[in-house]
Amino acid sequence: MNIKLTILSSKLKISFRKIVLSFLLLILWFPLIALGQDNTIDYIGRLPKKPLKPGQDTVRTIDLFDRFKWEVTFISDKGKQLHYQSTKCDTLETPDDFKVVKEIYHANFKIDSSLINKINSLHYDTKGSIKISINKKVIVQTGEYVKDKNNKLHNFYLNKYIDFVFSDTLQFVEIIYSPLPNESRFEISICQYDYAKGRIESKKISEQFSFAKGFYYLAFGLIFLLIFLFYNLKKENLYFAGFCIMASFSSLVDFLEIDFLRSNGLLFLIVSLEFLSLFLSKMLLNKEKSKIPLVIILIISILINLPFFRLNISSNSNGFHISAGGSGENWFFIISLILLMIYVCFSNLYYLLQGFGQKRWEAKVIVYICSGATLLLIALPFILTALDEYGNSESKIGTYLLFIALAIYPISGAIVLGRRNGLDQKKLVEQINSIKKLSDENLEKELEKKQILEKQNQELEQKVNERTREVLFQKDELEIKSKSITDNLNYAQRIQSAILPDINLIYKTLEDSFIIYYPKDIVSGDFYAFAEKNNRVLIIAGDCTGHGVSGAFMSMIGVSLLNQLINEGGVVEPDLILNQLNSSIIDTFRQSVSESNDGMDVSVCSFDLEKGLLHYAGANRPLWLVRDNALITFNPDKFPIGGLQ
Repeated sequence: MNIKLTILSSKLKISFRKIVLSFLLLILWFPLIALGQDNTIDYIGRLPKKPLKPGQDTVRTIDLFDRFKWEVTFISDKGKQLHYQSTKCDTLETPDDFKVVKEIYHANFKIDSSLINKINSLHYDTKGSIKISINKKVIVQTGEYVKDKNNKLHNFYLNKYIDFVFSDTLQFVEIIYSPLPNESRFEISICQYDYAKGRIESKKISEQFSFAKGFYYLAFGLIFLLIFLFYNLKKENLYFAGFCIMASFSSLVDFLEIDFLRSNGLLFLIVSLEFLSLFLSKMLLNKEKSKIPLVIILIISILINLPFFRLNISSNSNGFHISAGGSGENWFFIISLILLMIYVCFSNLYYLLQGFGQKRWEAKVIVYICSGATLLLIALPFILTALDEYGNSESKIGTYLLFIALAIYPISGAIVLGRRNGLDQKKLVEQINSIKKLSDENLEKELEKKQILEKQNQELEQKVNERTREVLFQKDELEIKSKSITDNLNYAQRIQSAILPDINLIYKTLEDSFIIYYPKDIVSGDFYAFAEKNNRVLIIAGDCTGHGVSGAFMSMIGVSLLNQLINEGGVVEPDLILNQLNSSIIDTFRQSVSESNDGMDVSVCSFDLEKGLLHYAGANRPLWLVRDNALITFNPDKFPIGGLQ
């Protein structure tokens, strides 16, 4: 059987003074326990009731599993049985390999005659199927013990009060309980009818409050989640939505027919507080808080819901319940959840303290409103005690104050985010209006420009037409002049071609030779010469100063001087040819007495066909020789022919 740990809500109000008194009574009773005295009560003289004045009995119910001696039988799924005698039934444990499917409890006790034939109440808080009989009369049966064949085992907590009557002073109580797989919980006690009625009313109010609070938070969460989905640049909207939605789940678990949600109410609360710390970090410090704690919480929530963990975390309108088997792993997760709860509470407190003293209006709103709500939650039990309202189910002061405290948290975030979004929208509208105004002004200017341009275009069009007529007339004149010049150049080309060597003569002498000659402007300043003299074959290539007509004149002078030197003077050595050609150009243009620097770049190759020798001389023109697939370059002298260099 699992051990139960209950986290009570703020409605179970315990004052510090009463805690101290209970602790002192425990110290006084300890020596008696040490001496072996039995504190078991097998007689009920009266049922405790709610005190009317301070100092009266504060015990409201009699816990049957803590006040009487019970005969206990555990039955496993394999039919094995374990028998115990105990006054602390909720502390009994079974071996790990003993899977309990049914638990049977028997007890006998006496009732004072003053309680006979009076209406009393039996309170049972259970998860699973239970059957309770008093003097063999069944007063409670749930789950599989209901005769209706269509009834299914209830997977949620049953926390109810049922009325009954003691008919005899000697009572025989039998309880048969079937736990759910890996989950076991039930408590049983008796109390006065009036007290039970008040508790039922209080529970109803608490459930209504949880329902209202859950949808209150859910509405805020969905609104800001939609805002984030449509504008995901503001992460604080997502954090605030996560806080509200998780907080709503922790309140609505009683009303949702989903076992997973109902069994993780405490986890939803922890996750919601972690989202709140992310929101406060972003809003107050403008920092992104680490997501590692949130990831750890999600991992633990996945692990504790695995089927092989005997761990149950559930909730109802009165608080949270944690139960676990005796294994170390389960208790490790319980301790982890408690530490995480402490961490998220102190984390939110830390960010609130960091926000004090800031001048930003967002920080002021969040810090002061949330701090006020937190102080109200802390001071609520003390306020009720001072008003003598402690435990009074007829009073709604505690409910109202609690609702106000819890409602303040989403309101503070909504005020900040709403005002921020409103300011953003206002700025956006102002920018849109400013853009529209500028657009209208630009449109007016564009219209003015368009009118001016249309007028200018008309004037330009008129001028263009006039200019076009002039251009067409000039074009006709240029075409006439161009045709005349072209005809003259073509005629000059025929003259220039006439002074160049006969190509067929060259190909006849040098069979594998070729000439590439493409004048740029019909006539050219480039020329080539060919001659055979004294068993020598001369090939000359020249590039004269200038292009077109001027270059053509220079080339004709160069060809004439070369023919004179070679054919008439008999000069066949390339170096002598260049030297004498240089002197002839200087004399021809009288460059020694004028500023003329006209000249040419020339290379001369002389072939001795009998000896197989090549003589070369170059004036600013190299010789490229290809031999054995390799290119050999012979550099020329860096001096042109002619000029005063």
